[in-house]
Amino acid sequence: MFGLATYDLIGGRNPQIFVRINDPLKLKRISESGQEYKNRILTNIEERHKRAAMLVDKFMTSGLDDAARWDVIENYFLGFDGLVDSQLGVEV
Repeated sequence: MFGLATYDLIGGRNPQIFVRINDPLKLKRISESGQEYKNRILTNIEERHKRAAMLVDKFMTSGLDDAARWDVIENYFLGFDGLVDSQLGVEV
């Protein structure tokens, strides 16, 4: 984080990344610059987190039997996102 911030990765029920700003003045200058600041890496992480949370919710509330659940788990870890979406009824 270029010596500007530190972070902690905390697991558990709702895994999240907590960012601690070491130089609040720099953050203030960025926020007051009038330019919109975006971070593609954090945006991508947020999108993946939302998708993972939605998949877990669908997985836990679906009426799949044990064999179908294992198929979903295997396909998820093999990277077959389209198949997982189809198995869980996720709209893309």
